[in-house]
Amino acid sequence: MTAIRATPVHRAIVGLLILASVHCNRVGDGGGPIPPPGPTDPTLPTLLNTAYTAPTGATITVPAGGDFQAALNSAQPGDQILLAA
Repeated sequence: MTAIRATPVHRAIVGLLILASVHCNRVGDGGGPIPPPGPTDPTLPTLLNTAYTAPTGATITVPAGGDFQAALNSAQPGDQILLAA
């Protein structure tokens, strides 16, 4: 059975992709250097916590041929869904 959950590496990659998309999605500035933020400009977070957090919810097991959609519908935050290999 395989648990579906994000590892610290996955979280770090997602964080980097978000930062890259923010940098690449500037509109109308001609691609020049990014000016320093002004007093009203939003700033990115300076700390990204990528520490592993153990699941705290229930474990929902879906056997081979079982109803995966029902497992997704009944899952709550923190639950793990285990699928038969």
